[in-house]
Amino acid sequence: MRIVGVDAGASSTRCLVVNENGHILGYGVGGPSNHKIIQLQNACEKIFRSAFPDVTYPSVESLCFGKAGILREQIVETIVKKYVNPKHLYICDDMKIALAGASLGQPGILVYAGTGANTYGIDEAGNEVRVGGWGYIIDDEGAGYSIGRQALKQVFRAEDGRGMPTILREKVLLYFGCATLHELLEKIYQDDGLPRAEIAALSKLVAEAAEEGDKVAQEILAWAGRTLAETAIVALQKLGKIDQTFTIYPAGGVFRAGHWILEPFTETLYKGAPLAKIKSPCFPPVVGAIFLALKMLNLRPNDEFLNNLKNELEKIKWLNN
Repeated sequence: MRIVGVDAGASSTRCLVVNENGHILGYGVGGPSNHKIIQLQNACEKIFRSAFPDVTYPSVESLCFGKAGILREQIVETIVKKYVNPKHLYICDDMKIALAGASLGQPGILVYAGTGANTYGIDEAGNEVRVGGWGYIIDDEGAGYSIGRQALKQVFRAEDGRGMPTILREKVLLYFGCATLHELLEKIYQDDGLPRAEIAALSKLVAEAAEEGDKVAQEILAWAGRTLAETAIVALQKLGKIDQTFTIYPAGGVFRAGHWILEPFTETLYKGAPLAKIKSPCFPPVVGAIFLALKMLNLRPNDEFLNNLKNELEKIKWLNN
């Protein structure tokens, strides 16, 4: 039996194939596939050829495809079926597979903060809630992009004398290869502007500066932590779980800043929801897609399945990034 999970995101597309015992049969990684049809087609061709190197048009028992972006399900289904023949196909939002991987398919709330930010939760009855995720133009507070934007803002405020001096100035100039803030300004406002991913990448510099004792950087991360916790509190309220024990899973690259973001996140969360539990994700999103593919077969991963999968995943490091 072949069970397939796909995590199709803004930066990469990942595919994992396992059998009914959790042993890995194949895997593949491709480029981004969140907005353009040609991107999705190229990514699917690459991941499925890598995952099934010896089979031209493989039949699979169940496939779950978690997608980011705005491509319609019908388009995704058409492209997927060019390369594989799934008996059962489930196309869903990428936050669903991320929570399923984090929680082993159990109820909970995932607070995701990478380049963008989004919070998604589901309860025992299958009721779903979403908070945030409106995109960087409208509201992506707490995400890598918003942290990077705050870093730039504070650098220029310090230049004016309206903000505290910060070592972020030197770090940002070095990162962009600029000698002066005027030169940096030209880059920011050039015709195409700075790519969103480049601004989001500044969040790593903010974490570095926080570790080096920079108060401005520390406050930026504290703000992000508080903001992200607020989305979890709202999700708990919407699910009617604000006064109950319910698990929150913080995930995404922003949380790699460690205690600078986790401590304010935890403090804010427990003030608003004292019975909430915080837990690290158990598996990456692509494994969550496997769990949802199993669910379509009315199967759940048992201990043997999980142990086999965990042991073999350790050899495929990029699946966990």
